[in-house]
Amino acid sequence: MLMKFLVVLNMSKTRIKKAFSLIFLLFWGALVYNLLSRPVDLITGGTGSIAIILEFLFNFDPSITIFVIYSILFLLCLLTLSKDDIIAAAIVTIVYPIFVELTLNISNIIYIEVDNTLLIALISGVLNGVINGFIYKLDLNPGGLGIISKVVSKYYNISVTKVSLFLNTLIIMFGAVLFGINMILYAVVYLYISKVVSDRIIIGISRNKVFHVLSIKYKEIKKVLSDEFLIDCTIYDVKNSDKKFLMVVVSNKDYYLVKEVIKKIDCEAFSFISDGYEVKGENRLIRVKN
Repeated sequence: MLMKFLVVLNMSKTRIKKAFSLIFLLFWGALVYNLLSRPVDLITGGTGSIAIILEFLFNFDPSITIFVIYSILFLLCLLTLSKDDIIAAAIVTIVYPIFVELTLNISNIIYIEVDNTLLIALISGVLNGVINGFIYKLDLNPGGLGIISKVVSKYYNISVTKVSLFLNTLIIMFGAVLFGINMILYAVVYLYISKVVSDRIIIGISRNKVFHVLSIKYKEIKKVLSDEFLIDCTIYDVKNSDKKFLMVVVSNKDYYLVKEVIKKIDCEAFSFISDGYEVKGENRLIRVKN
């Protein structure tokens, strides 16, 4: 049934493999949610935390809450985002609430001591960092409030990270009112560990990344990187082509920013990114102008 659905969407073999990988990761995400986060009311932002809050206040079923929120956000995605985002959002909207429902009482089968909330936050951060890292490595997103972040970023030129931080902060603050001020500490631990782990999976362990980009819009890319972020680019000619080859070296912390700049200017550009283990000599890494 699922295979037929994916074929109807005219998905390539690569996209179908990504879809099944996403489904596999969503199952583990639901397992971690019901085994660790829900039992201790761990509020860390996102749709899952909203479901925990509504379950606490009104005894709403978490899987139904997640499905309703995801369905609304999927309609937003349908109107504004790309085909890949729409396919990923459709899969998440259908599959993740089902997995949440199937694993809702998993703690009755697999018993884990949940008295130490700080330890649970640490373990959840590691596990969700791994799950999210592999999802982002597939060039997908786990849906939910991330869709709002992408839409705001697309139309108002505000970074996805800033929008996500704002939304998650609101949810965490509300959770702190309900479950105590310590919830902020647990959330900070969870979010920090999750980000570090996911970054290691996506970016790797080297301190620098080398972007190799083949694009017909090389002038625009170079201008934005040079004028707005003070990044040097090396440009190579390409035989019998109007396109040119750019090489850009950046530190890991600026990896996402440069990737987004290239994608925004030329989404059709051919690019590959390699590790830069030993970078020597003068080079202006990103320093945003004041």
